[in-house]
Amino acid sequence: MWRCRVRGPPPPRAHVGRRRRLNLLNGSTLAGLWLARRAGVPLRPGPHGLLLAPGYPRRFPAPAAGAVCVGDVVLLRRGRPDGRGVDVMDSQPQLFDHESRHAAQWARWGGLPGFLPAYGLASLWSVLRTGDPHSANLFEVGAGLDDGGYRAAPARPPREGLRLVLQLVLRAVLRGLRGLRPGRGRLRAGSPRRRRP
Repeated sequence: MWRCRVRGPPPPRAHVGRRRRLNLLNGSTLAGLWLARRAGVPLRPGPHGLLLAPGYPRRFPAPAAGAVCVGDVVLLRRGRPDGRGVDVMDSQPQLFDHESRHAAQWARWGGLPGFLPAYGLASLWSVLRTGDPHSANLFEVGAGLDDGGYRAAPARPPREGLRLVLQLVLRAVLRGLRGLRPGRGRLRAGSPRRRRP
């Protein structure tokens, strides 16, 4: 396996080709292509062998991020050309360096079955330690916090982090339970299904 540099020149072409093949084989690039197609955004070639999907409108898979890398596909919430035809993302080349490092992480961690759970655990660890999902996340630190537009948060006492995680889990559970109330269009557990005539 190759090492992903945090700073410095773009990866050699051989590494880009190997990364693209691995991400295609592990299904992560196909998942990124599916997300882009489902959202109806056009794809275009980008730097470091990435495929860019500018103007991605959805909050999934990362609600707060301006760009999300899925395999070799970068879903960009920004990046639509302005009135003069100038792409907004052209002014942030370091973001593409950051996303190309994430693409290498997708390849190294085996795509969907390996990278997603590992990234989720790293985000949880970061929330426990700092209160945000990026500052102590080894994947974000490895991709370069500054290049991704993140600021490092100071470490918190573990008790504060645990309280924050429990609050987030409780909110998510309560949101899920609200969706099961009668009259919301969803069946409740144990309710009879209507038969069509």
